[in-house]
Amino acid sequence: MIAMTALAAPEAPYTVVAASRDDGPTLLEMSPQAARRLRESVPSVLVEKDRRISAAVRTATRLRMHRDWTVGASDGKRVRVKVTDPDGRPVPGARILVFADVAQREGVARRTRPSGVASLVVPARTGSFPRIVVEPPAGYRSLDAGAVAASAEGDIALTLAPVDPRGRDGTSALRGEAGTLTGLDVGRGVRIAVVDTGVDPRHPDLAHVATRNVYQFDADPAVAPHPHANHVAGLIGARGRDFRGMAPGATLFSYRFTPLGLKDGALFDLGEAIRRTGDDDVHLINISMASRSPSQFLGKAAVAAFQRGAICIAAAGNDGRDSISFPAAAKRYYAVTAYGDRSVLTDGVRELEDLSDVTSSVNAAMSRARFSNWGADTDFIGPGVGLISCAGAAGYAIDSGTSFAAPVIVGLAAAILAEDHPDILAMPPDMKRATAIAQVLTERCRDLGFAFETQGSGILHVADEA
Repeated sequence: MIAMTALAAPEAPYTVVAASRDDGPTLLEMSPQAARRLRESVPSVLVEKDRRISAAVRTATRLRMHRDWTVGASDGKRVRVKVTDPDGRPVPGARILVFADVAQREGVARRTRPSGVASLVVPARTGSFPRIVVEPPAGYRSLDAGAVAASAEGDIALTLAPVDPRGRDGTSALRGEAGTLTGLDVGRGVRIAVVDTGVDPRHPDLAHVATRNVYQFDADPAVAPHPHANHVAGLIGARGRDFRGMAPGATLFSYRFTPLGLKDGALFDLGEAIRRTGDDDVHLINISMASRSPSQFLGKAAVAAFQRGAICIAAAGNDGRDSISFPAAAKRYYAVTAYGDRSVLTDGVRELEDLSDVTSSVNAAMSRARFSNWGADTDFIGPGVGLISCAGAAGYAIDSGTSFAAPVIVGLAAAILAEDHPDILAMPPDMKRATAIAQVLTERCRDLGFAFETQGSGILHVADEA
């Protein structure tokens, strides 16, 4: 349970697990009955169950097992799918989706071994498959191979293209508009917090990011952070030779609230991380996390950040439903939905299926992302399908989700503030500054041709048309 105050009653039926600084929230271990008694005895204290919250990435494709494919090795035919790069080197860790029925989304999923091979057993008479999809590890593009026939020996060979960090994606036109294709100063003077799984500063494009670890109970400190934060931070402010974020001149702070290697953490730790961003007097806070469960605790954390002069920009969630996830739906969070741009997606990539039938009225190539939540609480929209960014300790990856639409908006916000509003950046860290930031961002939006529930005010437009 989370109690929104400092508690000190040694006889109380609870154990203090963690406590914030400055008489902030306290994490308690107690029974539901004890929590109810605490609420009744001290009505002024907010008592809330501590829940898990996870990175707002697109959920991996799932297939149901086809009824005719429940065969044993002795009764069926073994098929071997080998995945290599263009030079013939094996690609381990690729997730292979072999469809038996495309319409019913039935088939099997396998992951390639170090040899680059994934094996499966199918009915003896099966010689071809209506669709095979490869969801790649970092460093490679996805592949939708369509219908594929196996050789007489049951072998299938597939080749994955490497990720080119200079390749086109949904951010390309926006980078040109912001000037990040030509300069490293875009966003200079803006301080941004990435509250996430923890940036791995071993990546050369993110070596400038200052790291702050809020979660302090790691079992193995040698475990690397989950790469989600690198993808997020890279989109905001990577400073590479071949890849740059939307605002490479901004000052980035990484606040890790999850255990090392995991993409989910506790609400208490997320709220504590948002609180600690005040130590660095940030202007913008990126929250690429989502949960279906409302949280007054996280709502209060954003209100407190607003009072300190910062605004929280959050991912809308990836359930594909007409309701924004939390914390993005809460007061003082600015929710970002996602769209995809067909014109920058290469033929034969899996990401094409992430484009919904809800298209823009001004650009037919743009569609709301199939996975993106939407609703009355939407504030902005950003590209979130097939975005290139930093992967782990080195290299680059392509990923999708409202997790990645949010940092694009954060980076554009930094570009706008640095270029046109240094006066706002210089204001004292209080509610007046946060109000000014929010007002500027809302006014600097461009209509993308979607309904309000899908795009809110639209996408941030760096070039002021006024």
